[in-house]
Amino acid sequence: DDLTDLAADDRILLARVHVGSLTGAWFTPDGATPGPETRIHQDGRSLWFDADGPAAPLSPVLMATVPAGTHLTQASFDLV
Repeated sequence: DDLTDLAADDRILLARVHVGSLTGAWFTPDGATPGPETRIHQDGRSLWFDADGPAAPLSPVLMATVPAGTHLTQASFDLV
């Protein structure tokens, strides 16, 4: 998905059925190194989903792109 009109106070909804239950530091912002709990990682304009974390065998999947200059945090997401 291409999130073209994402505003600073918008939330990205994540379906539990697709991403599972996210606990701990599951989001890594742009410029940070993914940790063992990371499931969603922002890399520039790209949002990646990694179902089993960075050290496991499954490859991350591109789930969305955001406008240039967007700085997301874990609080930018709601799990539904």
